[in-house]
Amino acid sequence: MTDIGLIFRRMAQALRFDRDAYVWMDFEDRASGDALLLVVVTRVLIQIGIGSPGGALGYATAVLDALVFWLIVAGGTWATATHVLQGRTGYAYVMRLVGFGYPTLLLIIPTFQILSGAGINPWPLGLLIGSIWLVFIVGHGMRYAVDFELPKAIGSGLAGIMLYLIVASILNLGF
Repeated sequence: MTDIGLIFRRMAQALRFDRDAYVWMDFEDRASGDALLLVVVTRVLIQIGIGSPGGALGYATAVLDALVFWLIVAGGTWATATHVLQGRTGYAYVMRLVGFGYPTLLLIIPTFQILSGAGINPWPLGLLIGSIWLVFIVGHGMRYAVDFELPKAIGSGLAGIMLYLIVASILNLGF
């Protein structure tokens, strides 16, 4: 059974760059399912928060886009860390990192609320702020798991985001 309180405690630790969260994600297999749950719930909350219409199909598409984002960013981060930078870690751990960092994209909601009233496109700023925080969460986790210096660890997270941006522009995906 899923302990929602534990998931939120670990998410809060990850958002604060607390090492305990990264250790737990490394050794706890159930963290993969928890990360999946955070990605899905976060994307549904974003859809609700921005008042997105589209019914069930709109929500399903948004969740599918979020899952693709999660897998591609994790894959790009993992591939960069292990094949380019010669580190050693498992893909499942990197998936957990990205999944627990994904709720930072909830920053899209206040950005959307503030900027859309001013006639400014809120997506770039909301995604930028949330993605920077996400990259730092992933960077701190990679520093723990792979024993990289922080700039190198953050670079692997940035590579994951860049890979997603390339794939998303080709396939016209959301986030």
